[in-house]
Amino acid sequence: MMKIFSSEDIEGKSLYYIVSDVDDTITKNGRLYPSALSALYKAEANNFKTILLTGGSSGWADAYIRQWPVSAVIAESGALLILKDNGKIKYIENKKLEDGSYQEKRRALLSETKSFPFSSDQYARIYDVAYEKAFLSPKDREKLINILSELSLPYLESSIHINVLMGPYTKGEAVLDFFETLKDEDVINRKESFSSFVSKTVAFGDSRNDESVFSIFPLSIGNKNVKEKDSTFVSLPSFFIPLEGGDAFACALDILLSHCNTKE
Repeated sequence: MMKIFSSEDIEGKSLYYIVSDVDDTITKNGRLYPSALSALYKAEANNFKTILLTGGSSGWADAYIRQWPVSAVIAESGALLILKDNGKIKYIENKKLEDGSYQEKRRALLSETKSFPFSSDQYARIYDVAYEKAFLSPKDREKLINILSELSLPYLESSIHINVLMGPYTKGEAVLDFFETLKDEDVINRKESFSSFVSKTVAFGDSRNDESVFSIFPLSIGNKNVKEKDSTFVSLPSFFIPLEGGDAFACALDILLSHCNTKE
């Protein structure tokens, strides 16, 4: 049962990492507002390492790592890790995609669904295929799900997209997939075990495609969107803040920075 997140829930805890979704978690109504951007800068100033974990395109993720105060971005629901390395941008493909077999599946799906409403950032996606939920009629949605079933392609739903994955991973599993790489790149402390990393992390999300993240991290926080649709979730976050998108994120960061130890 979710409860409203408060300072009592983190009193005395040592937290160093943030794992967060982007769309409708840090953004609100499709835009990044000053309060959420300020929260990211405050987190960086207080020694947090922020890892974005998004179903968004590699193109968007490339902009995030260049423009936002974050340490790493895992894009397209787990397909690609993007990070900074001595001023350069490094791109690391999920090992579950290394055999390249996803390329044929992707071409087949794009061909069979030409008439469906692709996401506006589909042109900037390297791996997955995404569809705009707002423009999918109930009939087309049913047809799309049937096609995905026939092609044996898994999918996740965010607040705005149906994301079709080209590999056997979820957003939560992607953190584990890239864990050693994140350690090697000094995003995560090199001495950290995965269980230790989990205990020192606060995770944020807003929709069903974040369930795998909620199930991994005990200190997970949702927002108003999660609370309003909680009956549809299999795995819920431990806490929520009754605000929308980035407003909830900014509020949570204020609580975190005031009531927990962020210095090793």
